Amino acid sequence: MNFKLLILNKFYLFYLIIPFLVFSCGESESSKITFKNGSELACNIFDELQLGVAKDQIPIKDIKIMIKELEAASMRSSDKILEASKRFVVAAEEAATNYYVYPTFHPLAYDDTYEHMANHVETFLSLQKLTKACEEEGIEITSPSLEDPEEDVTIRIEYTIPEDAIVKNLYEANVIIEKYLNNFSWGDFGAKCDQWLKMDYQISENRSFLDIQTNKWVIKYFLKDGKILGPNPLKYYIDITTKELYSDEKNNINSHIAEGCDQW
Repeated sequence: MNFKLLILNKFYLFYLIIPFLVFSCGESESSKITFKNGSELACNIFDELQLGVAKDQIPIKDIKIMIKELEAASMRSSDKILEASKRFVVAAEEAATNYYVYPTFHPLAYDDTYEHMANHVETFLSLQKLTKACEEEGIEITSPSLEDPEEDVTIRIEYTIPEDAIVKNLYEANVIIEKYLNNFSWGDFGAKCDQWLKMDYQISENRSFLDIQTNKWVIKYFLKDGKILGPNPLKYYIDITTKELYSDEKNNINSHIAEGCDQW
């Protein structure tokens, strides 16, 4: 009798434990899926946010909204992403509150000032940490890069220079453009627009040319490696006999980084 009771008790115990184990395993698997989905959502929001800010493309009010969305999404993510996200959210909120022209998540943007550099360094470090956390979980974060210009800069445009040309080569044309831009301020801190040109752009020997039909140099500058903001290309025209200079109307895109220099 005792033996039968023992067997029955074991069966009862078995049937009681099995549902619990099934429920526990199901709950654990469900939690993993929730964390995975939350991590993907958080990292996708972060990727869109950091890329849009790097390219000055997101309105400031939307930056603040996306930071809140990231904070909410990260609450359902893995511990690693949650920890990194908390640090980034605090720093990003600071960056989106204290800025000169437009927020930045990098140590120093040309459209900001040294006043906020310490905050930007923390934002950048937290950005790197969250980027690493996302990528360690297999979620790719986009590195801001320059979009390809609409023309092949490796193909040289052939031209001939008339003997009566006063502006005889690209070097002389470049000097004229730099002197012209030196007449205008780059922001409000004493810099000149020729410094903006030298810092961010490289004259293109292949795509600049002399247009015989108009007797004008067509001088093109393309953004240097690592630069992603501003008109690209930047184009100027110089009369070869009078040195008269004017810029292409497409230069003026009201770029934050140009701080008015792209209008000249």
